[in-house]
Amino acid sequence: MKQDVQDLRGVPLTALFRGESALKKIQIALFALFLTGPLVTLSIFGLPDLYERRDFTSFPTLGHILSNNNVGRKQLSDALIERFYPRKWAVSARNWIDWRIFGFLDTDTVVSGGNGYLFYKPGIVSRDCSKKDDITASLEAYRLHMALAAAAGMDLMITMSPNKETVERDSVTGRAAIYAKCYDEIRQIETDAYQRYGRGMFHSHEDSIRRIGSRVGQRYARYDTHWVPAMHIAAIEDIREWLGYPARLPTINTTTQTRNMELTGMVAQNDPETIPDAVDDDLAKWAAQLQKIPGRTVILHDSFYMALAKRLSPHFQDVKFIHLEDAAAAFRNQPDAQYDEIVASLQQADRIIVNSVERFMAMRYVNSALSWESVLGQEILRRNSIAAEARCGSDSAADAPESSLSLKNLERVSPARFHATSGDPYILVEPGAAPAGTKTFCFSLAIKAPGSEIVGLAIPGRGAAFSKYSVVTVPLDHQGRGEINLLLPADYMGSIFRITPTFSSEDFEIDRLKTRWQ
Repeated sequence: MKQDVQDLRGVPLTALFRGESALKKIQIALFALFLTGPLVTLSIFGLPDLYERRDFTSFPTLGHILSNNNVGRKQLSDALIERFYPRKWAVSARNWIDWRIFGFLDTDTVVSGGNGYLFYKPGIVSRDCSKKDDITASLEAYRLHMALAAAAGMDLMITMSPNKETVERDSVTGRAAIYAKCYDEIRQIETDAYQRYGRGMFHSHEDSIRRIGSRVGQRYARYDTHWVPAMHIAAIEDIREWLGYPARLPTINTTTQTRNMELTGMVAQNDPETIPDAVDDDLAKWAAQLQKIPGRTVILHDSFYMALAKRLSPHFQDVKFIHLEDAAAAFRNQPDAQYDEIVASLQQADRIIVNSVERFMAMRYVNSALSWESVLGQEILRRNSIAAEARCGSDSAADAPESSLSLKNLERVSPARFHATSGDPYILVEPGAAPAGTKTFCFSLAIKAPGSEIVGLAIPGRGAAFSKYSVVTVPLDHQGRGEINLLLPADYMGSIFRITPTFSSEDFEIDRLKTRWQ
């Protein structure tokens, strides 16, 4: 066998296939065409516009392609096929026939409604009837965020850009209606929770969108998920009013812009839409006449405020816009210069505004965008800890009484040392009823848990059960040491909360565990 291998050295490539069947040669030729075809079309036509999905699959590294598993090679195939123009042309033809001949569209990303409207299908499907319980439970994460921010005295404002499906509800017919059976019910659950738990920090642009839209003739683009640019007037007026500097644009003049839209792009259709826009000069003159909103403001936002930023900036004395995706990426890549810059901006801010489109808002407090592991979550915890230390110092907080503690899967081996007897060790704390007149609850913990990177605190709000959505995670240092100081509104606290002190099997020490109503 070794000699056979050596004999092949230096042999021309064509000689290797002498004697092979014609079928084998055809297979090799087709495989070569499969690899080179997309590359040839890319070299001639350039990259196609995005379609079907928001992003193409990225090309893998050479090492990933040559690895033992086939993941890298599959990724290469996906990346090439998605960029293959004949595939795009086929998708375009199929969708054109469905839309123009049969009168409907229903793909993974786009579904047609009435009055010529297209809708972003995942936005409707996200409120599928089967998701009602999970969405309802996930709102507890938002509730806890607002409670800790309010207790810290943060100047935090949460603004919501309503879904196109919400504002243009009469057009959610036909194919779109199939997926919207529970849309109104779940939306009402979410909206009620945002208002009830928001502690005055939550606001929706919906009413102003309807008001300004009735004057300019259109609210959302038919072929896009976003409001038309003329709705920037509504957003600016809302923000000024909510921050205490109300102003209305005296006269609304509009112009138009014609461009290809996101939803038609997703289904590979070239069908530009003409939409109303505000007049830049009018907005600039209006802003110049008004008092600027004072202080340092940081605005965390998604695509709705990204297009608004240039027109909104002149209304602030000092403002910085940070896209939620950029903030999430910086957090994942830390240590990172961009992450340090974002964190510094939030720490120095007098005011933080967070904007989210309606369809993603609840779950953003669960995933990386606005969760406790996000830059916003970390800033809320930092400011709350400062407030807790100021109001609940060692002189004002007392050791949690033994009668209020229950050890689960734990044994106490000394006054400060604990040993896990099985998996999932935790401590239950019953704070008792809040005395009359108290406004806050103080909690302080100092711990050393070798082998563990975080401490988990499950703090369900009053009337809520324990769930993964009411959990705060606090990082420990490399030795497993950490201090946690929290201040919570008295009207938030339920009858019990849970500490998960360690996620390792090693013994841990609690140097301080104090609570107090105040």
